Amino acid sequence: MIEMIEFLFHFSPFSAAILFVVVFVTISLACLYLVQRFCKSLLFNEATDYGQIFASAIGVMFALILAFVAVATWQNYDRVDDGVLKEANSLHNVYRNMGAYPEPFRTEIHELIRQYVQHVIKDEWPKQAHAQQDETAHKLITHINAVILSFYNFPFTAPGAISSEPFQNLLEYWKLE
Repeated sequence: MIEMIEFLFHFSPFSAAILFVVVFVTISLACLYLVQRFCKSLLFNEATDYGQIFASAIGVMFALILAFVAVATWQNYDRVDDGVLKEANSLHNVYRNMGAYPEPFRTEIHELIRQYVQHVIKDEWPKQAHAQQDETAHKLITHINAVILSFYNFPFTAPGAISSEPFQNLLEYWKLE
């Protein structure tokens, strides 16, 4: 099953839609031929009211199912979009709050966050589109966390000298990721 899904990733959305329609129309026509050939007792020889009602009901059911699929797809898109925005916002807050840190740490954290964001955009998202995991992004964000924590182990840092807000933002980012 997974191989079939990965196979579909090689097609553009338009090509996949055309393939989907062609395959299902072909299957439908083959079933129609088999029913007409081997189940003659099920065929209506003349137009009846029941046949027309049945055909109308199938059209209505198809339209309802299509509408529900469209709504569910749109809701899923909105949910994913909202998650990405929250994730980006929390990482931006970490980046911004690092401005209060002294220079060696600030520059290092800013550079690590830039590297992380570039890696996520260029490597992790394409892998996720193909249902693959990327451990490098997880290692990078763990390293960012370790560098921030190492600041508080620095001998000249007084407790409470700098706000713990970057930790809260990083924790929020971890939850969203």
